[in-house]
Amino acid sequence: MPSHLPVGRVAERLERLTRVEAWSAVIAASSAVALLNSAVPGIGFGPLHIPVICAASWCLGSRAGYLTAAVTAVLSASALPGLAPGAPTSVLLGKFLVRLAAFLFIAGIVSSFRYAYDRAHFLALRDRMTGALNAQSFREQAHATIAASRAAGRTMLLVMLDLDDFKAVNSDHGHAAGDAVLRAFAKATASVIRREDDFGRLGGDEFAVLAALPSGDEAKAFATALHCRVTTVLANGPHPVTCSMGALIVPPDNQAAEADLMEQADMLMYAAKNSGKNALRTDWCSNELPAPSIKPAAELRPACTREAYE
Repeated sequence: MPSHLPVGRVAERLERLTRVEAWSAVIAASSAVALLNSAVPGIGFGPLHIPVICAASWCLGSRAGYLTAAVTAVLSASALPGLAPGAPTSVLLGKFLVRLAAFLFIAGIVSSFRYAYDRAHFLALRDRMTGALNAQSFREQAHATIAASRAAGRTMLLVMLDLDDFKAVNSDHGHAAGDAVLRAFAKATASVIRREDDFGRLGGDEFAVLAALPSGDEAKAFATALHCRVTTVLANGPHPVTCSMGALIVPPDNQAAEADLMEQADMLMYAAKNSGKNALRTDWCSNELPAPSIKPAAELRPACTREAYE
């Protein structure tokens, strides 16, 4: 939601609240409106329950929004001006049902809008074919991940992956076959990486993964497991394709710019591809951009065993 609009700024503030803080704010605001309505019934503070319902529906979901709507309908109806203690039950019930219907409708509208907003936001960040982050979203997320990893003193692993001879699949079997290969590849990658890792499609058949890991040894093991997994899945597909992969290990004290890290990882990937394809090249990050030497394919290709990715 555009943050330059007043509603957008309010939504941004609400997004920063935890569920406990959001619930506390909703309960406090509902109680305050109910007290004002009881203390000064002639003014009619009942409509102020509506922003509370909107906030609950936006921050806490539809169930919380409907619950808040029901509770505030009771509070609002019980404090109506001119409602004598001996008023007929049917009158009280009618007042309550009118407010309940109105408040539930508002909760439903806001919840539906939040669902549509979340879906649009998700699709704006993702590549629709593979479900990976799109190129811009990956770079933005990578920037945040790199900053957080350096602050926490964690090693990073930046991986560039490229499918070998992928164009031949499209040429010989059609784009539908190529799309199926890409989806299978993305699914295999997603099965290895963790929820907190960044996985993006940079374009065509080129992908990237960024992961924060405790040490360089674990980064190497992670890279090997990833290459083994995607290689196995691709080899067992209807249109066998291989994968060249460059894995750049970045120590926590390395201050290279994000663009330099991407370039170094890309160079490692092309070194693997130029060595004979279907290979993994792993190296430590440097503060400069030397052209990596091209080792024989046998040296680059790791032993792909089941233990390597379990």
